[in-house]
Amino acid sequence: MIRFSAVVASRTGIVPVVTYVLAVIAVIALAYLTTIAVAKLYSKSSQSTNIKVVERVNLATDKSLWLVSLGEKYYFLYTDRNGLTKLDEVDASMLTFLEQTDLKTQPFMKILKSKIKRSSDEQK
Repeated sequence: MIRFSAVVASRTGIVPVVTYVLAVIAVIALAYLTTIAVAKLYSKSSQSTNIKVVERVNLATDKSLWLVSLGEKYYFLYTDRNGLTKLDEVDASMLTFLEQTDLKTQPFMKILKSKIKRSSDEQK
């Protein structure tokens, strides 16, 4: 690399080599700044005031449960390779308890177990 640049510098002069290096650095800097600008623009456009993901639990690589707030209502959703399925609507009274406690502890699993139990009781 040093030998090549020395040969290029001796044949064509140092100015074109420096110009080439500065042009490469400028292209890399512009690509970096463009990436940051697009990321900020996307994060602002993806924020919603009506739809919020309250909690998400991964069951497997491609399967997960979601607790989603849509306006004043809350829903349990299930996602997998085939798409999205609404499991049930959650009562706001249960979520008041959820909002007053730490979301990283047991309440989500308690609600999930109560919903599973309720749906199995309805099927009997």
